[in-house]
Amino acid sequence: MASSTWKAFERWICNIFDTERNPLSGGNGKHSRSDSLHPALFISCKHTKESHAPLFRLVAEETEKAVAEDKIPVIVVGRSGRGIGKKEDNTLVIIPVRYLRQFKYAPFDIEAPQ
Repeated sequence: MASSTWKAFERWICNIFDTERNPLSGGNGKHSRSDSLHPALFISCKHTKESHAPLFRLVAEETEKAVAEDKIPVIVVGRSGRGIGKKEDNTLVIIPVRYLRQFKYAPFDIEAPQ
């Protein structure tokens, strides 16, 4: 994969989060090891042709179901068994980028955590 491909991907993701790409992320970074210069988010971009195929199939299947019901797809994956740490550390929330802005403005009636 050409370096310009993953750099373009990082720039695209950073634009979504209204930040800039960290040109020296990873071990060479002076600011952060994050791929972005966002002040609050540690953004780690993983761009690959081959990995994560089962995850993308799962997201595609669940997104199709959500769209059929005119809803925003949110896929939550939990690791069974003991895992590492607390339940919160073993649970991932996946939202396809296409729906991220909609999710931000969706009407929710949620109580703040206790």
